[in-house]
Amino acid sequence: MIICIASSEPTADGVISPIFGRCPYYIFYDTEKDSYEAASNPPGTTGGNTGIQAAQFVVNKGAKTVISGNIGPNPARVLQSAGIEMITGITGPVKDVVEKFKRNELHSTGRAAQAEYGMGRGFRQEVPSQKATIAGEDLQVIKNDLKELAEKVKALIERMNKLEEK
Repeated sequence: MIICIASSEPTADGVISPIFGRCPYYIFYDTEKDSYEAASNPPGTTGGNTGIQAAQFVVNKGAKTVISGNIGPNPARVLQSAGIEMITGITGPVKDVVEKFKRNELHSTGRAAQAEYGMGRGFRQEVPSQKATIAGEDLQVIKNDLKELAEKVKALIERMNKLEEK
């Protein structure tokens, strides 16, 4: 199976990009071959419909799962219509995320940001998918979300400390 990871660098040493549609690179990891291929984001930082173009690129590459910091609603619709699982809210090094994925520690969030997110206006609110609106969330899902949040906070603090050292 091929997973696509939005990345800051064309290697597994990069970190997860906070924005799917405008990330510089995509890492396409093949779980069967335990190898990856890096690809530049073809739409890059161009004007409108960047997220949609990026999503179509990922669909065409055969990915079954996308991992990113966030995915806007337009590319999310493209990915959902292609049956691609989305895992968002992820931070940290790509290689660590791949290992977590292989250990089945990452779970589909089923959420996308409002349009304001990838368009330079800052994050405002998450728009829940149909899965997220079903009542009676599982306690284990909440525990996993809390664990992932704690890891994100730790990674952000480490990044902040490194930047302050410079």
